[in-house]
Formats: sequence, structure tokens, C-alpha cells
Amino acid sequence: MALIKFGSIVTSGSGSLAGHTIQSSTGGSQIRSKPIPRGKPSLSQISIRSLIKSLQYSWRQLTDSQRAAWNLSAMDPQDGHHLFLSINFPIIQAGDPLWHWPYGPDPVPYGPEQITNGGFDGAPPWLIVGGWNISGGSSNYLDFVNSRFYQNLTLLPGLPYKLEFDIINAPGLARMLFADRFGNPLFIAPYNGYTDFFQNHYNIIVTTGIARTTFAVYGNTAGLTFSIDNISLKQIF
Repeated sequence: MALIKFGSIVTSGSGSLAGHTIQSSTGGSQIRSKPIPRGKPSLSQISIRSLIKSLQYSWRQLTDSQRAAWNLSAMDPQDGHHLFLSINFPIIQAGDPLWHWPYGPDPVPYGPEQITNGGFDGAPPWLIVGGWNISGGSSNYLDFVNSRFYQNLTLLPGLPYKLEFDIINAPGLARMLFADRFGNPLFIAPYNGYTDFFQNHYNIIVTTGIARTTFAVYGNTAGLTFSIDNISLKQIF
């Protein structure tokens, strides 16, 4: 709130202008600014913010050579950082791997498939704890906090992997954590906690933390169910 002093020509004021209201009182005229109403963000807005946060982290993880290539490719007034964000946002929004170079997708050789029965043709070797079931060719989350399904496999520490999967039958949010069967995260940031996904195909690059011997998927959506299918995990060389 600000106190207004009028001159010899303009001696009073009233009304509103651009969100500000002039009021008179015994102490003189005052101007009050109306607060900007802020509504609750939609699921779409939450998803966009999550993607941008992930992209900002990915930019910081680029090598000096990769950042230099983006900067050289940028056109004024864009710098390499903004070019990286503008090109990669629709790419990761579609569930595809981000571009580490401005020239196109990385030609990446992959190792053998680590997941057994990623298409959920029956349950084995998946094991279920709590609110999931495997039927109809997918693993289905039934909205029980801290429930999971998992299988035994060995993940070596500090290595990049391509993680691929489909989210289906999702009326809204699909919040998942990739961890071992004891809840210890498999991957480093930004995938070291619960991550929000929506119905789509995903193809993301993850990096392992310490060595793990199980691969588990946890759900936590507070009232929403979803299914996951065609899950794949391959080491990147």
C-alpha cells in the first residue's frame, strides 16, 4: 500500500486502474493493489513443469563438448541452452530419448534386454507385493500405497540404461518409483524418487546408483489406477 500526495492541479482520485484501486480515508488517498489469483495447477501443467525440470537437469549433465555444439548451433537471440530446451521439449514429451547433440538422435548401441517378460505374458518371473495384478498382458496398479511388483536381476553401478515402457488405461496421473524390492532407488536424479507419468509411450535414459539385485516398480497415485506394459531395460554402451 502506498500513500498518494496530490498537487495543486490534481487534488483527488478514485476508481481502479490496471489492478490498482484508489481509496480515500481520513489520512488521505491511498492506492491498493489487488492480489493476482493463483489457481491450483492442472495435471497438464504439473506434467509440463516436471518435463522442464528434467530438461534443465539434463542440460547440466551434458559434457563441455556437447554444450559447445549447442551454443555454436544456436541462432541469435537464442543461446545453446534455449535451443536445447526448445528442441528437446517436444521430443521427451512424446516419450522419445532426448538429443544430446543438436544434430539429431544419438546413434547408441544397446546391450541385451535385462527384463524378463516385459510384455506381461503371465506373471513369472514377476513377484507382486500388495496392490498390483498382472493380467490382460499388462501389470495393473490398484491404488495401494507402497505396493510393488519386481523380479530378480543384477544392475551394475554408475551405468547408463535405456528404460522403455508404455503407460495405458490411465485416466490421469501415473506416479511410479523404480527401486529394488526394499524401496531403495535404482537410478540417480532425476529418477531417484516418485516420477509423474501420463498415458503415453516412454523411452528415457537413466543412470544406475549403487549395485542392485532386484528391479521393482512402485505406484502411488492417491485414487487413480493405471497399467504398465512393454517394459524394457538395456544398458547403453
